[in-house]
Amino acid sequence: MTRTSNQIAIIALLLAVQYSCIATVSASTTYEGYGTVYTLSSPSSGNCNFMSWPSDATTKYAALNVDQWDETMNCGRCAEVSCTDSSCSGQSSEIVYIMDQCPGCSYGDLDLSPDVFESITGQSYTKLGIEWKFVDCPISKNVEYCLKTGSSEFWVAVQPANFVSGVESLKINGQGTNMVDSAYYFLIDGSGKSIADLSSVSISLTGVNGEVLEETVSLSADACTEGVGLALYVRRRKKQIDAYKRREEQGTAMSDDDTSPRASDVASATTQPCHSELLDISHSDVPLPCSWVTTVSASTTYEGYGTVYTLSSPSSGNCNFMSWPSDATTKYAALNVDQWDETMNCGRCAEVSCTDSSCSGQSSEIVYIMDQCPGCSYGDLDLSPDVFESITGQSYTKLGIEWKFVDCPISKNVEYCLKTGSSEFWVAWQKYS
Repeated sequence: MTRTSNQIAIIALLLAVQYSCIATVSASTTYEGYGTVYTLSSPSSGNCNFMSWPSDATTKYAALNVDQWDETMNCGRCAEVSCTDSSCSGQSSEIVYIMDQCPGCSYGDLDLSPDVFESITGQSYTKLGIEWKFVDCPISKNVEYCLKTGSSEFWVAVQPANFVSGVESLKINGQGTNMVDSAYYFLIDGSGKSIADLSSVSISLTGVNGEVLEETVSLSADACTEGVGLALYVRRRKKQIDAYKRREEQGTAMSDDDTSPRASDVASATTQPCHSELLDISHSDVPLPCSWVTTVSASTTYEGYGTVYTLSSPSSGNCNFMSWPSDATTKYAALNVDQWDETMNCGRCAEVSCTDSSCSGQSSEIVYIMDQCPGCSYGDLDLSPDVFESITGQSYTKLGIEWKFVDCPISKNVEYCLKTGSSEFWVAWQKYS
């Protein structure tokens, strides 16, 4: 078919428009806001809950504001940040790793490590204007895949770590994934059916830059496995990484080829009042005692299924407890999503017993809610091995249970723990009774 000159002109115009749209998506986006400073004891303590991280991330980290948090999807990305305040004249820029969320920060704000804040501002512990943009991370080793504690062939939660650019999506054995609530893990849930041979897991990772990385790895719960097939990806990036390092040594700005701004949902924070004496919060991460009068409420009995999993430490659960009763290390439970109530049931106790005929004569146990079970349905509990065996006489299976909330068998005073990074401007405290 012969095209007229007008048709050709229209096609050329459409192609030009299409090209300009693509260029707009990949062009650099700079964000403006305020920079503050806080201390993160370890990258594993951040809201991303990373199991592995680059060595630089222990000193060059940042907490991202709620509006750009995007339900953990920006975890592990890097940002080049510099100070825009006149008092910072002559200071350099720094690359930071997004390891945490800053609930008290507004759109464009970053809460920075002391080392980074001082480097870009020449000052410490204040609030100054900044600008920043997402950049590739200066990482030269392969991506790692970490398997969440409690994962099994029925429930697989994978966390990618040490990636150059951000992760747009991740498939496990060809299946799409959902995010684990409040932590950076990609999940497939078999709902009681076997879905994965952990010795040979197929992973397909799509970066925010559009690159697709495919890998088959052997995974173990609570451990990380380095990818093998990603070496080509790393080599493709090596020239750019070397250029980044040279620019860093020369103190010049670094380029960026990833700018895709992400949409985000604004998270909400809830607090629970406590009538007590005024507390001294001048020291972070220190439990503070306070007397507490327990109110006993009527209890409802719930029915569901009990399963078993291992939690390495109460601090590793989604409740992120900083202090806990000694019994909670062996008598813990993960609560189903429907009754999770956005962490508000954390630290409560439940008396649980087996209702299956095979459990006749077994006793009930009191457990501490330390974690969330994303794969559990309403009424279900994921129990510690000790508790499961005590109430069922069996191990590693799925049996009917009933349970109710009860008072915890605790005789000492309530403790108040102040979150790492809290200050007179931003106070986040955790009560355990």
